[in-house]
Amino acid sequence: MDKINCYLLFIALIGLFSCKSNKSLTGNDQNDKIRIGNGGGFVGKEQWTELGKNGEYTMWTGGKGKIKKNDATQLFLNISNLSLFSVDHMQPGNLYQFVEFRIGDQIKRISWDANKPCPIPNVNLFYKNMNSILQKSLKTN
Repeated sequence: MDKINCYLLFIALIGLFSCKSNKSLTGNDQNDKIRIGNGGGFVGKEQWTELGKNGEYTMWTGGKGKIKKNDATQLFLNISNLSLFSVDHMQPGNLYQFVEFRIGDQIKRISWDANKPCPIPNVNLFYKNMNSILQKSLKTN
């Protein structure tokens, strides 16, 4: 009986240490990005703002700016806190809004009709919060 318990413990430990974990959303990968924006219409052009973990952002126009690093860190944490990587919603209308996350080698895009709020409340909360932080930054920069 003792050999069986040791064998089961050994198998359990192998299984535990061989599991691949997901990349942390709070890691130090400076290539991680969050992009929010809108697009569509006759020409299908997208307007977006892309935020890095260091708080620096770039706009589709080439404009650049910076938000507080703490705000950027919180936005990246909110991806996990609001379970946004598990949301599957791609229902753009002719005009649409979107949120896109690039974390490590994973990309997640969520889009919805711009004439209606996204039917997933956490996505709306995230979009409005990030947009508000970016708008405040534009007024002060």
